[in-house]
Amino acid sequence: MPMTKNAGLSILLMLLAACSPGDAAESKAPATDPARTIVGTWHTVLPLAGKPTEVIWQARDDGSCAYRLPQNPGASIACRWKLQGDVLSETAEGSSSTARLRWQGKDEMTLTIIDNGQPAEKGSVREYVRK
Repeated sequence: MPMTKNAGLSILLMLLAACSPGDAAESKAPATDPARTIVGTWHTVLPLAGKPTEVIWQARDDGSCAYRLPQNPGASIACRWKLQGDVLSETAEGSSSTARLRWQGKDEMTLTIIDNGQPAEKGSVREYVRK
C-alpha cells in the first residue's frame, strides 16, 4: 500500500523521537573535531510498521539536519543538531531528543538514547553508517 505524504511525515516524526543519539564510553572518535566530523549523510535501519525501514539523517555544518525515508522521497523533517562532548541533541517540530554518541570508526557511529520523550526508548542503541 503506498504511503501518503502525511503518513510519511508522521513516521518521520516518530523516527526522530526514536532515533536520538548514543553511548560514547570507549570513543573511537576521529582525530578532527567530532562536531565537524558528524557532518554528512548517515543511514540506519529501524523497525517501522513491523518491518525494517531505511532512514537517512543528513547533518549539515551549520547545525541544521533532516530526516527522510528513501521509499518516500517527498517527505522529510527539518531539524537542528548540536554535539557537546559525546552528547548529541536534536530538535524538530517541537520535539527534542538527546543521545550519547560512540564512534565505531570514521564512518560508523552508534547513538544510545538518553531522552527522547518516550521512556521505553531510553537506552536503545541505533547504528549509523555514513554513505
